[in-house]
Amino acid sequence: GRYLFLRPDLDAEAAAAVVRKDDGEFVTAFEAAAGAVVSVWDRGALFPRLEEPDEGNEPRRCSSCEVRDACLRGDSGSRRRLALWAAVNADADDLSEAEATLLGVWRLHAKASGGRAAGEDEG
Repeated sequence: GRYLFLRPDLDAEAAAAVVRKDDGEFVTAFEAAAGAVVSVWDRGALFPRLEEPDEGNEPRRCSSCEVRDACLRGDSGSRRRLALWAAVNADADDLSEAEATLLGVWRLHAKASGGRAAGEDEG
């Protein structure tokens, strides 16, 4: 398959990403991510991505979001509480199914980059 990014400021090389079905690492990561997102949807545990989990910064995509005015984006208290909750519960085993699912999606980016989400200590 091929993914196209239509931002006009991207170089032609960066505007397309090719994925092959025999790329086992990609297939495994995609199945895990898609499964986590579907689980969040099924459990109604949707949440705003108020910050990038590995950086603690507001996502760039928020600046062009059509519903940004109705979001908690820019609310530093909400951002801090969500990041703190994720950090405190990073290794918790007593979460509800919805909480565990939400945390799994929250940490997808950190898993993909091999790191821990912002605010999560090494232990």
